[in-house]
Amino acid sequence: MGHFLSVYFFFASHHMGDTKHDSPSCVDVCKRWYILCVFSCFAFCHGLAWGVYGPISESIENRFGWSDSTIAQLTNWGPIMSIATTPFWVVILDQHNGLRTSVLIGAFAIMLACALRCVHIFWWPEIWLCHLSQVLVGTAGRPATAAAGKLSNDWFPPHQRTTATAITSMGTWLGFATSFLIGPYMVDAQGNGMELLMIVEFVVVCASALAVLLYFPSYPSVAPSISAGHRKNADPVTLRTLAVNCWQLLHIRSFVVLIVVFGMCTGMYDAWAALLNINLKPLGYSEITCGWLGFLAILFGAIGGVGMGMITDYLRHHRVVLIALLVISASACALFTLQINGVLPNRRITLFASAILGGSAVNAGIPLFFELCIEAAYPAPQGIAGILLTVMNPVGTMLFLLVPIDSLGTAWMNWTVTAVPAIGAFLILFAVQNIMNRYEVDMSPWMDPQELLAAESDYRDAL
Repeated sequence: MGHFLSVYFFFASHHMGDTKHDSPSCVDVCKRWYILCVFSCFAFCHGLAWGVYGPISESIENRFGWSDSTIAQLTNWGPIMSIATTPFWVVILDQHNGLRTSVLIGAFAIMLACALRCVHIFWWPEIWLCHLSQVLVGTAGRPATAAAGKLSNDWFPPHQRTTATAITSMGTWLGFATSFLIGPYMVDAQGNGMELLMIVEFVVVCASALAVLLYFPSYPSVAPSISAGHRKNADPVTLRTLAVNCWQLLHIRSFVVLIVVFGMCTGMYDAWAALLNINLKPLGYSEITCGWLGFLAILFGAIGGVGMGMITDYLRHHRVVLIALLVISASACALFTLQINGVLPNRRITLFASAILGGSAVNAGIPLFFELCIEAAYPAPQGIAGILLTVMNPVGTMLFLLVPIDSLGTAWMNWTVTAVPAIGAFLILFAVQNIMNRYEVDMSPWMDPQELLAAESDYRDAL
């Protein structure tokens, strides 16, 4: 990895000029946070649109006669399309204007999906319209999640990157959490009120797409770090370089372990949360109660994620904090499962507290997964590393949702979300090194130019 770092010092010294010594103006700083807000709103809309059916599953079943499996199939389009469209988004995201292009395409795909839902509910009640809308939402999922690391790297200095990643990566989960809250409150048990829900969703998504269209550049005028300056001037990603970079990344043990653990922990928790109403239906909990439970788990996870991002920006102990969060999640989910199965007394306050704590710990670890993966993958493009990480999330979700609920029941769901973070913490403890390649590049002094030229030649020969 040493020659990779040397190559990036070379690119930085030749392409950035005096960027390392430039200070961003007040306008540049304001733009930085504005871009963060616009992207977070886009990601929020993706989570809101993807999670619309799960929290009101009982109401939809009563109105349209759908089954639990139909709801699960609609939800499953998200991970399926995220995986299927991954090569397309990787190439788009790492082009010169890739961040703006990918977010703009994603925002208008979500807007079209919400328009189709309005057509379904008002004029043409054909279920294929709902499937098509979920396909479009799933297609937009990759930029909504994977671009978080690229945005934080391109727009924020090293001491703010984890915090920025925490805020951007939490957008989708907050939108998903909001769907748990507004759906059951706006739609009654017979499905009345769905028209208003679809209209509100469509208006919010249109506002987000308009904000992206009006102003959302891919890069700031002054690069915030050496690594960001290089990526701005790097050659666009092609299918060949994509394949080479993916092959190299899949030979880095720490990176592979991190993306697998991330996919299983977050993906399976997402699926479990989306089907929470079905899971708790036998215990007599209403859609509104389950909605609050899912909302609070993700809300506290988002708050915890930002808090952990600020702490780790200061302490730099990403790996230790992540292991602690996974252990907390496994312990809380174990308590929840034992109560559901009657091994421990089923008290509402402890049941809800354990579910909220388990989900919060998983969600709080998301920005740490992002930063650790990008650091381990460096000098590979952040877009490729981010997409390889986030594509594992729908893999975990899809594996969870492929299990036939109608024939196997729901007991296995709780045991799964208990075991996965415990196994993940064990794997990170023994198989992941605390590698900070990108941070070392941004913080280290310049190297000898002749060594950099030689390292550049070696790197190009390797590709």
